[in-house]
Amino acid sequence: MGKLPEESQRKNKSLILQTIKKNAPVSRIELSQITNLNKATVSNIVNDFLEKNLIRETGDIISSNGRKATGLSLNMEDFVAITIRIKRNHLRTAVYTMDNSQINFRETNYNNSLNIDSIICQMQDELQLQIDFCRQNRMEILGISIATLGYLYVSTDSYYIKADGFKTLSDADIYKEIQLRFPEYKLLINHDANVSAMAELEYYSRQENYTPASLLNIVGGIGLGGGIIINGRIFQGFHGIAGEVGHLGINCLFPHGGLNGDINYNRSIYEEYASPLAIRNMVAENLYDYPKTALSLDSTLPEIYQAYDNGDPLAEWAMNRAARYLAYGLTGLIFVLDPEVIILGDEIPQSDKFVCVLNKYLADFLPSKLSSDINIRFSRFTEDSVLTGAAITLFDHILQGEDIIDSINHYLSCNH
Repeated sequence: MGKLPEESQRKNKSLILQTIKKNAPVSRIELSQITNLNKATVSNIVNDFLEKNLIRETGDIISSNGRKATGLSLNMEDFVAITIRIKRNHLRTAVYTMDNSQINFRETNYNNSLNIDSIICQMQDELQLQIDFCRQNRMEILGISIATLGYLYVSTDSYYIKADGFKTLSDADIYKEIQLRFPEYKLLINHDANVSAMAELEYYSRQENYTPASLLNIVGGIGLGGGIIINGRIFQGFHGIAGEVGHLGINCLFPHGGLNGDINYNRSIYEEYASPLAIRNMVAENLYDYPKTALSLDSTLPEIYQAYDNGDPLAEWAMNRAARYLAYGLTGLIFVLDPEVIILGDEIPQSDKFVCVLNKYLADFLPSKLSSDINIRFSRFTEDSVLTGAAITLFDHILQGEDIIDSINHYLSCNH
């Protein structure tokens, strides 16, 4: 049999790496079954990767045929993604290895959140610090992955960020500006709930040893963002804004005033009633109606959540009201999307008391058969799921193409 053309070899090698990352530890037989590559091709690629220390043998596992086999996993800790998250008051950056381990986490407040040039320069500085860290540690940078709050409108040649209460982000194409500053790196940008959904999907699949066909991920902070995963892929819609659940209409007659001069009328929406920020606003606006409350205008979300568990009357009123609206919006989403799994994360409250109230309202709003069969879970991430998901999204993108082979060749040439 003749040697495969170089293009086919590159595709097969990328496919093997992608499959090992997703299924490790995995046997050679399983690699052949999953990829539909013949055993000889799999064996040749695996032996080449073992020789180059790109993968490792992890000991005996029980293969899909019920027999013992040698497990394989990636050994590519020096191949990394740089991630950056745009939040309302600060930036977060981190480096991730291909096993999704986070290193060199950084968080910095904005110097001037009202000036887009200042924000972009600060992003550049933070990214350069992470690049310098990777170079000092002889790491191969596979790319940069940006996650942003708000929604991301995508056209053929531009990316437009629209974040209620943070209109400064709309003053420039941040993707284009960062790409101009770092042209040598692959660059991705997505909204935070999308990439968080990818992290939640991978975590769920690992924990349950099963990958759901559809997953809805909702993250709460100053708003409510949603990420929709269908058959392992982010569903972004035609303009890239699919999953922006926070913009579901709730009350079209109520005026809304935002921060930084972002004022809108007649568009009262889901996140203004059910988000963590909405809970804080409800506490502040109704403080004087509850003279026995221990809360104040300056109470933080953790303080409000703790007061709720302690039976504070104002906290109970605000949290139970938010639970009702959260359940109301989830009901509509369930009927539209019918997701197999729903994950609630970020700053959405997770106390048993809140969950009981949420489930009660869901039972009121949904048919009994449907409400008893809904799989709603809370995020169990101890780290930032958005940063983790940004890294996962970049790794998946690189491994699905053939750029990973060029990165491997560059790394080997520089380190041998």
